[in-house]
Amino acid sequence: MAKQTAIARMTERDRLPYYLWTIFRQLLVLVSFEEFQRLSTLLPRAELLSFRALALAAIARNEPETGSVLAGLSDWANTQDGTYRETLLVVANSAPLERAELAWRLALSVLENVETAFANKTVELCSFWWLRLPNQHGEQLDRLFSAIQARFGDNENARLNLFGQFLSAFTIGACQQGYRRLDDGSLAVLRRWYVEVGSSGRSRIWELHALPETPDAARVAFVVMATAQPPSNSFEERDAALHLLVLTFPALLQQGDTPFGSRWRDLLAAPLPERWMESVAGALGKSSVEDAARLQALLALVFAERGNPRRAILALEYAIEFGGGEAVAAAMRQWSAAEIQVSRLSSVAGLLAELTACNAGAKLLLLAWIAPRLGDRPFELIPACDRLVGETTSLGDRWGQLLMGVLPTLPEKLLRRVLKKLEIVPEAVRPWLGQLELKEARLLRVKGDRALAEKGPEAGDEGALLRLLAACEDPSREVALTASWAVLAVAEERGMALLSLASGLASPLVGVRQNLLGAAVEGLRAGYGTQGEVLELVRCVRDEERPEVYQVLFQLLETLIYRSQQQGERVELAVAEAVWERVDRLVETPALLNPVAGAAFLALNRLAMQEDSSWVLPLQVRTRRLFQVVDIKRKVDRTVMTGLLVRLGKYDPDFLRRLVVEDCLNGESPLPAANQAALVVTVAKERGVSSELLDRLLDCRETPDLVKARILRERGL
Repeated sequence: MAKQTAIARMTERDRLPYYLWTIFRQLLVLVSFEEFQRLSTLLPRAELLSFRALALAAIARNEPETGSVLAGLSDWANTQDGTYRETLLVVANSAPLERAELAWRLALSVLENVETAFANKTVELCSFWWLRLPNQHGEQLDRLFSAIQARFGDNENARLNLFGQFLSAFTIGACQQGYRRLDDGSLAVLRRWYVEVGSSGRSRIWELHALPETPDAARVAFVVMATAQPPSNSFEERDAALHLLVLTFPALLQQGDTPFGSRWRDLLAAPLPERWMESVAGALGKSSVEDAARLQALLALVFAERGNPRRAILALEYAIEFGGGEAVAAAMRQWSAAEIQVSRLSSVAGLLAELTACNAGAKLLLLAWIAPRLGDRPFELIPACDRLVGETTSLGDRWGQLLMGVLPTLPEKLLRRVLKKLEIVPEAVRPWLGQLELKEARLLRVKGDRALAEKGPEAGDEGALLRLLAACEDPSREVALTASWAVLAVAEERGMALLSLASGLASPLVGVRQNLLGAAVEGLRAGYGTQGEVLELVRCVRDEERPEVYQVLFQLLETLIYRSQQQGERVELAVAEAVWERVDRLVETPALLNPVAGAAFLALNRLAMQEDSSWVLPLQVRTRRLFQVVDIKRKVDRTVMTGLLVRLGKYDPDFLRRLVVEDCLNGESPLPAANQAALVVTVAKERGVSSELLDRLLDCRETPDLVKARILRERGL
């Protein structure tokens, strides 16, 4: 009787409580098929809950005939707004695996009329169910691509995104499902749509052709077709193409009648766009790692034969990247360096620079091999060997000896060019380098001193840091800035005495002053310095006008206050006054406000944590003045701002009232909306969500909607 009553109410369009629809959906699954068919014609489809219950019941039933019910619901949904089609996605997602074909058709019908908002979800669902179809056919895949093309034909970004989204989900799903290959019809569809699916989609089609049991003929046909097309702008397909080419080379060369020829050498001469050669040469290099004879033949193309060696070099570089560095190095040493043409030494340099992962022994042998030719092409070979040596400290002495055999002999113009490209300063080179006044020599000395200073006492040269600090005052802008970055790096590594930075703060270069103050911040964090020393640094930049430096200055003061509080040390009044004076200057200088306000509020907030009642009034004055002139949106952390206002409000209950009444309800110049919203949060925390101050903001016509919405959210409305 209860069942009949419920059915009667539903078929009579009587609105039921939401929870009863779940029960009724179960009922629709349990009744006979004849009864289900009858009810499906009676239930109101325009009622969303009724539509949802009927569709979910249809997908859950076992009878094949329920497919016609779902098809009717789908056709009807396509005439309505997107809510009904989104409901069908829920239905398709809930289908049992044995209804895969029905779920696929349902998801595809949604895709043909899908809204952009849930298009990604739809193509992912299509992918899920296609991979679970008992019999897959290319025509089904073709229909899906056609649906995307037709639905988003005038929206290229959305269309390419959906192609990529589908193929990404499709590829991942195929691997997870253990697919060994796709059927021939589906592979043909993928080849036909290849040029339409965008870079991400193309990459996935390359991956799908690499499934382990894909026929060689299908792979060859695809590779020939795909590489005849220009690669996409972002070339996302490069790595996937490289992987498939490694698998396909044997069949490709055996076939012999393609642009790739019939021998591996033909691959490098293939008439392909140069960007495709990144994948072709990369695949050749990867497949040559264990083939010493082929590596030697590739080196012959680089060292001895005529013509452009670029593609052979590319193959060798990929061989190195894929773990063949030691093999390439051994193959190079089998050549007589003395017999290599001067015009090919730049190619040698390029390979040497790529062999940085070799062990120290292999590097030492390479240095000995190329040493007689360093003077022939010093601009390329010396920087390449410098990179080869890298951080392999055991090679420092030998590399220093080689450098001293060449560098002093170079003419000044060439020496400048070589020195500028070096990064390492071996011990044997330091005395000679110290005698040069060239800017490039001073720059290289800075690099060397940085390496020593970062190591600290273990390097045995405590003068390195002093030389870096002196170099911050170098007349060359490049040298001074590089030195200041080095000082900052050293401070980050091991801290630094604060007063050693003072003289450099007189630099006319903004970057130098900024970096040295940053080094002072790191020194404080490492335990160096006192409050008095920080104040001395503040005095050194008392006339500072650049926001980049001003910001770090506030950071320095805030770090000092925080460290003092953590150590239980009282913050001196002079430190607080330094913050207040800087805030006053900030308010009076509009150009500083926006970039520096966040750091200033942080320092004020840190001072407020000191809980010194004698500081409350000056803190309130500065906070309010800054709050009035700066829109905190995207400049100040909301939690910092509200924390500061809450702390100041606890000392003076009238403080928050003045901010609301005088600064928000003031029709002439009210606070920016973001500031008012922060104040709302503060009042709600400090006085409760029912505060009459919030009521006054709600009642004021000039209060921004954003602020009113925040009040209602705080009240849970």
